[in-house]
Amino acid sequence: MSSIGRRFDRESSSVFSVISPTGGIRPAARKRASQALSLSEREEISRGLSTLCSLRSIARRLGRSPSTISREVQRNGGPDRYRAARSDQAAWGRALRPKLLASLERDLIGFVCGSAAGIALGFGDRVFPPHETLARAGAAGTPPDRSLRLGAP
Repeated sequence: MSSIGRRFDRESSSVFSVISPTGGIRPAARKRASQALSLSEREEISRGLSTLCSLRSIARRLGRSPSTISREVQRNGGPDRYRAARSDQAAWGRALRPKLLASLERDLIGFVCGSAAGIALGFGDRVFPPHETLARAGAAGTPPDRSLRLGAP
């Protein structure tokens, strides 16, 4: 809101009152990656499975890797329960899950903004220290303690 307000030389509160009633800014239209299986390819997989064709022959017909077809079938019920429409909906649903990094980043930002110096927050085996701790470690010229690393232990 504040960046929009700055662009129009207005306060963020005036921008909020205009955008809020409509639910915010519309996200970009979703589109699939060019490598993703299309609904027509999924229907071809379903037809091939119903006629007991091998996964390799289905892959050859579609010009895809056999491992791609195998993963698609296993991910969506196996050869006996595979359905194209349900698989296509599931593929869109998988894409809707929030990315792990984005959710960790959101939690980290919320924590750092509300934290006191010297307190660290842990998520499973990862520890996220507040920005003051990282700044002190960097200023001293020494790498932060191993327990303060953001990567895997």
